[in-house]
Amino acid sequence: MNVSTLSRSMLFAGFTFALCAASALAQPPAYEAPSQPLAADTSAEPSYTGGINPFTPPDGMATPIDSLLCRTGQGAVKCFVFSPRNCFDLAAACYRRGLYQDAIALLDRALQYGPNAGYFYLRGMAEMQIGECDAAGESAQGVAQSLRAGNIGGLDRIGERFNGPVAIQMRALIELSAK
Repeated sequence: MNVSTLSRSMLFAGFTFALCAASALAQPPAYEAPSQPLAADTSAEPSYTGGINPFTPPDGMATPIDSLLCRTGQGAVKCFVFSPRNCFDLAAACYRRGLYQDAIALLDRALQYGPNAGYFYLRGMAEMQIGECDAAGESAQGVAQSLRAGNIGGLDRIGERFNGPVAIQMRALIELSAK
C-alpha cells in the first residue's frame, strides 16, 4: 500500500467517524402527545401459553416462594417466571436441599407445559425420597413414555447431577416401566 492509498483510507475513516459522531449527537424528534387520551384495555387479562400465569407459584408448595427463592440463591425476585426451565432449575435446587415437596410441585408445573423425561425423572426421585412409591412408579412410566416420544429433555445431564442411591433405584424403576 503506497502513501497515497493510505492517506485516502485514513481520510475516509476520519470522514466516516465524523458522520457517525454527528448522527450520534443529533437530537431525537420531540415526543408529541396523542390528541386524545389512550383508553386502557381492561377487558381481558394477558393470555399465556396453556392459560398458565407464569408469575403464579405452583400449587402444593410447602415453602413460601420468597423464602424459597432466597434459600436457593435466586435472591429477592419480585417477578419470578415459572417457566419449565426455571421450574426445573429451582426444583433441582430444592431437591439438593431436601425440599422434596417443593421440588415435586415445581416439576408438576413444568410438566403442565408438556412431557419431558428429565422432569419426570427428578420428580420420581423426589417422590421416592418422601415415600410416595406409587407416584414414583407413575413418574418412571412418564420417563419411559417421554423417551419413546423423543422428549428426552436433558435426561443425560440430570443423570450426571443426581447419581446417588435414589437415582440407581429410579433407573431400575424406569427399566421395569419400559418393558
